[in-house]
Order: sequence, then C-alpha cells, then structure tokens
Amino acid sequence: MALPTKSQSIPLDLSGLPGEPVTRAIVDLVGAIPDIERVTLVAYRPAPGLDTRLDRSTDPTSEIRDEAERLREKYGIPFWDAILAISMKRGEIPERYVELAILHDKSPDEHPIHLSRLDLTHESIEAKSKGLPRGFVLAFSSRVVLKDGTEAHIPLMDFRCHPSPQNSTIVRKALVAMGEHSGILVNSGRSYHFYGLRLLSKEAWLRFLAMGMLFSPIVDVRYIAHRLADGACRLRICAGPDKPSVPHVIEVFS
Repeated sequence: MALPTKSQSIPLDLSGLPGEPVTRAIVDLVGAIPDIERVTLVAYRPAPGLDTRLDRSTDPTSEIRDEAERLREKYGIPFWDAILAISMKRGEIPERYVELAILHDKSPDEHPIHLSRLDLTHESIEAKSKGLPRGFVLAFSSRVVLKDGTEAHIPLMDFRCHPSPQNSTIVRKALVAMGEHSGILVNSGRSYHFYGLRLLSKEAWLRFLAMGMLFSPIVDVRYIAHRLADGACRLRICAGPDKPSVPHVIEVFS
C-alpha cells in the first residue's frame, strides 16, 4: 500500500474536537484514516525528570543545578540544556551529567496494548487507563499497522512552549515547515502535543523528526532522541503522577 507524500484532505469532520479530551481525538483521527487496521497504546511508568534525579545533598556541583534552575525559571531554557551549557562554559562537564545525558531505560513493566480500529473507542481507552497500576500512564504510539500488514507512522510531536494564542501560531508555522499542513493541536497541561492527519513511511517519519530537531528548544529535542531510540513516537493521553490534567484538544487545522 503506497503511503501519501503530501498531506491528505480530512475525510471526516473533526471541527467538533476543540475542547474535547485527547482520547476522543484519537478515536476520530484513526477513523479518519481508513487504511489503519491496528493501533498501539503503551502503558508505562514515567521516569523522573533530570531535575529530580540530581540530589542536592549528594551533588557536589549543586551550584550548577541552582543556576540552571534560575535560567529555566527566568528565560524558559530547558533545564538539561542549561546544565550542559553552564558546564561547558566552566570548561568541565561533571561525569554524572554525562551518565544522565545518555540515560534511556525502559520500565521493565512497560507493555504495549494492541487494539484494532473497531476496538479503539473512547470507552475502551478509558477502561485501559483506569486499569493501570499505580504510578503508570497510558500513551498513544505513532506506529500503526495498515490493512495490508505493513507498518506506518502517524506524525506525533511534543513541544516545550506554554500554550498561548501567540505560541499556537508559532507552533503551526513550525509544523508547516516540518511538512505537516493539517493536524490536531493538544494542550498537554504545560505545552503542546501534535497529532498529524496523515500516514508516514518510516523514511518520511525519520525526516519529520529530523526537521523537528531544527526547531529546538520550541520542540523537545530530548523527546525526539528517546523516540528515535524506541523506534516510535508516543504521547501521553491520560493524567499522570506529576501531570494531573488530561490533555485536551485546542484546535484542528488543515
């Protein structure tokens, strides 16, 4: 089955999605792409952020952390970028930071949940979410199986900037530059998530992520690195231990 190289027109009316939870958006999105046969949800335990992994009581370079936190608070500079930039300016990167930079450990309890397009409903997603072990969250994977048995990807992206009318415009412009002219913008509680309205081959998916990296720090470049290591993107679709809000749709554009 040939995959499209340009954005498709939206075959279903998704104009009623703004304000709705992302779970409904996923159901409508999959329904809008008839070639999809099966999707994957991922149940996982979120890893603690870098700022929580660095314990002031045992970190001999805690002043670097303090300065990085000030930069993040004042200018919105990603904490990890600030940590490494300060270290490079000082002429020495602490070994502990190098170890944390390459940390990519999957939870041993992480597991995929495969659902056919017919079994993917708002109710089934909610049931899966409620059945998660304590501390786990549910995510939607970019990797899908098509009716002919081949795999493809739905463009998914995680942004860093806070939701606002001005930032929504910037995010949409960045997405167009990345090749995505239609999609669903979601308020994740702290920033934006994006769901594209077309299918990508693996090669096109890799190019999409590469283009996204050019928009760092608006795009979360460490998110892209982890997703490349996993071979698929994923976005959280339920509340989590440190993220109490359920992502909801802001806008559908095409």
